[in-house]
Amino acid sequence: MRVGEQGRMVIPAEVRKELGIEVGTELIATIENARLVLETRAAILARLQSQFSQVSESMADELLAERKSQSLQAVAITTDKSWANVSNIQTQIIR
Repeated sequence: MRVGEQGRMVIPAEVRKELGIEVGTELIATIENARLVLETRAAILARLQSQFSQVSESMADELLAERKSQSLQAVAITTDKSWANVSNIQTQIIR
C-alpha cells in the first residue's frame, strides 16, 4: 500500500473482502507499537468483550463495596471506635 495525496490509502480488495469492509464502513485508527491499526467498531467491541469476559465480579459492585468499607472506616474514626467494631458493623450490613 502507498500513501497518496492528502494521506489517502487504498485497502486492497482481497483484504477488504476478507475483513468485511464495504463502502461506508467506518474504521477506527490507532497506533500500537509504532504500527497503524485500523479496526471496525464491531471488532473493537468483540476484542474488549473477550478481554473482560473472565472478570467474575462486577466492577461497579467492587467499587461500591470499597466505598462502603471506606465509609465505615470514616465512621469508626469519627466516633472513636476500634476497627473491630467496624468489622462487626460491616458483617451486620452485609447480612
